[in-house]
Amino acid sequence: MRKIFYTLFVLTLTTLSVSAQEASKVSGAIKDGAGKALSSVTVSLLKAKDSALAKVAVSDKEGYYEFTKMPQGRYMISYSSVGYDVKTSDVFELNGSEIKMPAIVLTEAAKSLSGVTVQSRRQLIETRIDRMVVNVDASPTNAGNSALEVLEKSPGVTVDRDGNISLKGKQGVIVLMDGKPSYLSGADLANLLRNMPSSQLDQIEIMTQPSAKYDASGNSGIINFKMKKNTQMGMNGSVNVSYVQGRYPKSPNSFNYNYRNGNINFFSNINYSYWSGFSDLELIRKFKDASGMDTAIFSQESNQRFSGNNIGARFGLDYTVNTKTSVGIMLNGTYNPRTHRVHTLTTVTNENGVIDFFNEARNTSKDPWKNMGVNLNFRHKLNKPGSEITADLDHVRYSSRSNITSSNFSFDAAMNPKGTPYLLTGLLPQDISIYSGKVDYVLPLAKEAKFEAGLKSSLVSTDNNAPYQFFNAATNQWEVDPLTDHFKYEENINAAYVNVSRQFKKWGVQTGLRFEHTHSEGNQVLKNQLYPRDYKQLFPTAYLSYAADDNNKLALSYGRRIERPNYQDMNPFVRFLDQYTFQQGNPYLTPQFTNH
Repeated sequence: MRKIFYTLFVLTLTTLSVSAQEASKVSGAIKDGAGKALSSVTVSLLKAKDSALAKVAVSDKEGYYEFTKMPQGRYMISYSSVGYDVKTSDVFELNGSEIKMPAIVLTEAAKSLSGVTVQSRRQLIETRIDRMVVNVDASPTNAGNSALEVLEKSPGVTVDRDGNISLKGKQGVIVLMDGKPSYLSGADLANLLRNMPSSQLDQIEIMTQPSAKYDASGNSGIINFKMKKNTQMGMNGSVNVSYVQGRYPKSPNSFNYNYRNGNINFFSNINYSYWSGFSDLELIRKFKDASGMDTAIFSQESNQRFSGNNIGARFGLDYTVNTKTSVGIMLNGTYNPRTHRVHTLTTVTNENGVIDFFNEARNTSKDPWKNMGVNLNFRHKLNKPGSEITADLDHVRYSSRSNITSSNFSFDAAMNPKGTPYLLTGLLPQDISIYSGKVDYVLPLAKEAKFEAGLKSSLVSTDNNAPYQFFNAATNQWEVDPLTDHFKYEENINAAYVNVSRQFKKWGVQTGLRFEHTHSEGNQVLKNQLYPRDYKQLFPTAYLSYAADDNNKLALSYGRRIERPNYQDMNPFVRFLDQYTFQQGNPYLTPQFTNH
């Protein structure tokens, strides 16, 4: 019976996910006093009750901006740009519909000079030829938040309930930490960012069209988290303690200690955070016969609760050999025991709306997730000012031992037990090991030009085991479930790139070419089935920008990208919500290429 339902589900499932609050959209346009569209204006959506930042956007070359998928509530908008007075809208309410704001006219700031005050403060948003930069400390509302919450406020970025990150509405974002791939996706990546205090972050770089210097992976672009680095001499440190109470509490805390003297720079960070949250899901599935008439309707409500404690540490040591050469080492690790509980109630009715039966499922997953990493780095300045060679060697390991239990009980319309309960359990180990090395070369040329080149090689190995067991009521014993699987995957990518840029007065030009050779192999161990892949590709990039004045810049870009299926999407394991609802990876997935 269970296999029949699985087959019907795969063939006829239509899923409707309903969020707790309806999403809204806000849009508008910005002009100057002469009626000309203003680009690169920082547009901040603020919560009316406390002026806390909810989301930030930047106006495009037409002066247009928009905020999408915003929850209901009362808001106001602040508009700011260098050389113009800040303007704030009246308070308005979002209630699930689209709101088009009246056209905003910014006036130039007064230029009278009565004194001179020198301040060092970065803008919240900086726009560059190939990226947008969010300066985390420029917004006081980021204090006490996690890296994930700061990211959710950033321009063009959305994060769904499952932790999937989208950039300008497109998934497939590659997330870097100090320029190094995280090799995580979905819930694992969201968990890492959720437990990273914003006090550790210096900048978030958002690249919808990354240059050839970066990996070609990610159809929608790259997001790079740049950590803070201490440059002060002597000994210093800081303690950050915070507590946030919503429906459930969270508390990200961190301790920083740094020592810099002579040729030695030691830096460290230790953080602890607690978080808990929830997610509610509604599914409606309609099964149809050959004529298209409904034969059964599954109405499902799922309540998910999750919590975790996170302990993380980062230690680094830089040593300056001489005025031109420095070497360094950095160690980091995370330990995060987390718990995920799901209660699901499914009502099954026939074509006339009469209840056939109920199914109640309770799932619990306890996962002590941890990772450790080491980085060795080298930097040597060449004779020509601005020219240098840098090198990095990295090794990172992620591991988890997820202990899951799932119980499914069916009842008839009168709530009497029906059929045999379906009980499932499993201890599911997962191990990911990453080795990577890269060398980069930078050479400034005449007339504001720069040449860059580099090599990179990476090797990723994953080992996922799913020894499921189900309870056989007939024998009164736990037995190996047919869904048991064991999947290994290895991926080796070798790359080389060149990149050239130059500034011609108001014009900026940058072009590059990246070559990547990918060899990968999936291994479904129990079936002795291999899934080899081997391909070589070129990825060109080009940028053109024009600075019309100090406040307006036009840009045009082109790039070719690749989206490789992530490891979880290829993993053929079955992951349960209940005995009728599950998701499963596909090892036959192939890369997707885009030009944009």
